[in-house]
Amino acid sequence: MKLTHDSSENKLKERFIENLKELPTLPTVVAQLIMTMNEPTSSARDLERLVANDQAIAAKLLKLANSAFYGLPGKVTSLGRATTLLGFNTVRSLVLTIGVVEKFSGPSGGRYFSRGEFWEHSLSVAMMCKLISERDPAISAEEAHISGLLHDIGKVIMDYAMPAKYQKAMQQVKDKGMDVIEAEKEYVGLSHDEVGGFAAKTWRFPDFIREVIEYHHKPSEAPFNDIVQLS
Repeated sequence: MKLTHDSSENKLKERFIENLKELPTLPTVVAQLIMTMNEPTSSARDLERLVANDQAIAAKLLKLANSAFYGLPGKVTSLGRATTLLGFNTVRSLVLTIGVVEKFSGPSGGRYFSRGEFWEHSLSVAMMCKLISERDPAISAEEAHISGLLHDIGKVIMDYAMPAKYQKAMQQVKDKGMDVIEAEKEYVGLSHDEVGGFAAKTWRFPDFIREVIEYHHKPSEAPFNDIVQLS
């Protein structure tokens, strides 16, 4: 049912915010990692100790380090070697990515929004952001990559929190060509950039990631983040 009155819209927003308060918690190692990302004094050793405490994430990290995508010399069998060869920022971004993707990689709530297609799109944006950032020394390639990957995280969160309503919104987008933001606001009450920004604050993401998530549809309003322009 469409929202036709401000009071109905405000009530729906309130209910949605209540649902968002029950967002799944990120793995402990990822939550701690986010704290170290906000600490300029954090080191490679700090990162290794954190990842070593979560065997599942450590195993996925080593698997990625040994993938053809990175083309590292020899087999990488330790977190220390992965950090040395990939670099502190790359490993940090990969761990954060693994933790977030794991929470929202299950089946979607319906046929109008595919989480598989969502992550494929997000990865494509991340790779393009990283490539573009290499032309500007003022922008960190790894920060651009992780920000591009998570810029639309609000979409998958909406599918998680209110699947029926979000599927209805996406049906309007696919069947009738409705603008995504307009459909989300009309059928759900909030847009994915608003939802993503709320989640980023809840999870205490670094400002550079939160700003990309919150402002990628209105980059001119971003407080101080050049990366927003890439996404």
